[in-house]
Amino acid sequence: MTDSPLDIPATITAYQDGPYLIRGSFRLVDQQGGEIELQRRTIALCRCGKSRIRPFCDGTHRSIGFQAPSGPEDRHTAGETEPLTDGTVRPASGDGAARDQPGNDSETSAGGMTDVPSRPCGQDAG
Repeated sequence: MTDSPLDIPATITAYQDGPYLIRGSFRLVDQQGGEIELQRRTIALCRCGKSRIRPFCDGTHRSIGFQAPSGPEDRHTAGETEPLTDGTVRPASGDGAARDQPGNDSETSAGGMTDVPSRPCGQDAG
């Protein structure tokens, strides 16, 4: 007997310079505990903070030069900064988001959304 997709525990995969992919059986809720309706069994959650369909990924991380490792970041570099391709900086320690930097609003830094997949990552084929 094989496991149905609803019986498989959730697996969260952090993709280098990209989203968190969640597969398996899970519920997604907001901070008040309200369930967020899911269209697919596998979803991608935004890590860069710039998606226009948060909490889901829309591929914006590619056009803004978001950088983050797949695994844990090196804690020895905490407090240092790293330049991003659009001229902004982010903390080397890690949340990956360039915050409060000139010219870093979601309208301009997304570069016209030219590198966004035709189907948002959070709404894959299933």
